Amino acid sequence: MSWRLHSIAIYRRRTGERHTLEFRTDGLNIITGESGRGKSALIRIVDYCLLSDVCDVPKGIRTRVSHVGVRLTNGESQLAIVRALPEEGADVPSTVYMLERRETPFPSQPPKTEWTKDFAKDKLSAFTQIAALPIITNDLDSDAEKRYPPNIRHCTPFLFQPQNIIDNPEQLFPGLDHSFRKRAVADALPYFLRITTEAEFTKVRELRALRVRRNQIDRERKEQERLGLQGWERGRSLWSQAVALELLPGRPEPGDLGELIRILSAIPSGAEALPPAANVDLTEFEAEEETARMNMNLVRAQLDDIDRFLTVSEQSHETTAQQLTRLRFKDLLPEPTDAPICPLCGDGHVQADQIEQTLRHTVVALEATQSAPTRLRSHLETERESLRQQLQTHSRKASDARARREAALRDIAHPTLRGQVVARAELRGRVKEYVAAMRPSLAPPDSEYDELVRRIKELEESVGVEATASKLSQALTKISHTMTDLTERINVEYRGAPTRLNVNTLQVEVNDSPSDKRWTPLREIGSAANWVGYHVISVVGLHTYFREHDSPVPALIMIDQPSQAWFPPEVEWSPENPREDAETRPITKIVDVLAEFAEAPKGPQIIILEHAELKAESFKRNVLDRWTGAKGLLPSEWLADAEEQPVDGNGS
Repeated sequence: MSWRLHSIAIYRRRTGERHTLEFRTDGLNIITGESGRGKSALIRIVDYCLLSDVCDVPKGIRTRVSHVGVRLTNGESQLAIVRALPEEGADVPSTVYMLERRETPFPSQPPKTEWTKDFAKDKLSAFTQIAALPIITNDLDSDAEKRYPPNIRHCTPFLFQPQNIIDNPEQLFPGLDHSFRKRAVADALPYFLRITTEAEFTKVRELRALRVRRNQIDRERKEQERLGLQGWERGRSLWSQAVALELLPGRPEPGDLGELIRILSAIPSGAEALPPAANVDLTEFEAEEETARMNMNLVRAQLDDIDRFLTVSEQSHETTAQQLTRLRFKDLLPEPTDAPICPLCGDGHVQADQIEQTLRHTVVALEATQSAPTRLRSHLETERESLRQQLQTHSRKASDARARREAALRDIAHPTLRGQVVARAELRGRVKEYVAAMRPSLAPPDSEYDELVRRIKELEESVGVEATASKLSQALTKISHTMTDLTERINVEYRGAPTRLNVNTLQVEVNDSPSDKRWTPLREIGSAANWVGYHVISVVGLHTYFREHDSPVPALIMIDQPSQAWFPPEVEWSPENPREDAETRPITKIVDVLAEFAEAPKGPQIIILEHAELKAESFKRNVLDRWTGAKGLLPSEWLADAEEQPVDGNGS
């Protein structure tokens, strides 16, 4: 179950006092009342607590409120989030208070915010059950292939319809006025539509790995063909030389490239076929020299590590000495007094003797860090001297092996035999290089390749690009059917006309002419009443799919002032005398649709913030609170804390 909004808390800046507003987590919640009571600020508070990078909470509230919080519930546990509001001209705070328990009450006073925003974002995304699948591109990243996981901020646009968006013909969802932000949300939408699931993504990764292996085999086969054309003549020449030098006595002539490689691979490492006078095995000396040189390289690497460590240690030692010098200047501080005032900054919360004690402990701690590296440095210098001696020993062994090899060659009296020994050694080296180069020609068996092709085809039919596009198209078609059906119930210009969500532009489009396949964007359709209607249709259509497919998108929709297309905020309403006439019918139909959707078995929690007062039953039974007179988001006694009053969602 995705989470819903349990309550909102605000903390008085002057006293820390907390005020809480609770919601019904099921069904429709309507908060109605006069303008200037803070209704519109509720969406901004919730969005800010969902870790927005900006704070749009009106100034009139920020002057009276120091912290705001939300309490979310998913049926099993609750998550409380509290953020400090920035003061005028200050940056948005980068830390957050967050606590998850089975029941998580708000702190009674403004809490200490210790979670970094990024860490809190990961926690909230996990609470929302958003999996960390790398699916989002970032055009600003230098690595075009890199992908990032979705988080809570990629689904918040689908939760809110604030007052400046609900009747906006250019923008369907808030926060998407930047192209890179819109691209990221569009990338994440297939995941929120359950097109890309954890299981599907596992298959996608398998498909990528199998394609890499298939391409590798294809390259090896092409290399095999190339080497087969060029390598036969070279290998045949090496085989002829080996036969002439009696390295392949009694071996038949190879019939194909594979047999040729196997024969050359079997050439013995010694010189067994030479007469006794020339039977000298140079490979023993060569192996000894090679081993000695490998050991020399290892010792040199260890010496380099020690040198680097000692250099860094010396720099750290100098830094510590500088810090100790500064700290020992404590004797220059003013004499402590009985008054609890810091002698440096005049802070009245810290006493001078406490500062002196802290400095003394710090000096002792730093002095202790100096002694340990000194002992370690002595040990490392001893180890370095030992390694230098080992390096000399290995160098002598390499020189000795090389000298014995040369002496063995000199022991062969006959120049012809000596030349034959050298020729054998050189031929073995060329054969070794040839065999290593020809290894790619030994392609994997066809059975492995055939299985790769079969599995790749199976996965492409399930999670390939075309398969994913087809699934997304089917999901959008289903959403379109829901939206089209809703046009029959909500007063819009093109009732019954096919209506869809364009996943690339994140805009609503209407096919207003059966003979024309062109889809008309909302900005080309006139009337604020149409814009409000299509916004509501889009949100309901999208969330209907979310709920039917157990999407991690929170089961929450907040809509501000849907009646503004018919009744501006300055129109006066009375709870004792609600209206029901031709002018109110369009907004009444919208409330009816939202109430029915919220009360459905899998319906989301819907919160309407409205200044109108309707007589419709769907409106009256779902009113959570009426903010009239002195009643509003802020308790009346808080209004005296600052000059700006009253307070509404626009900060006026």
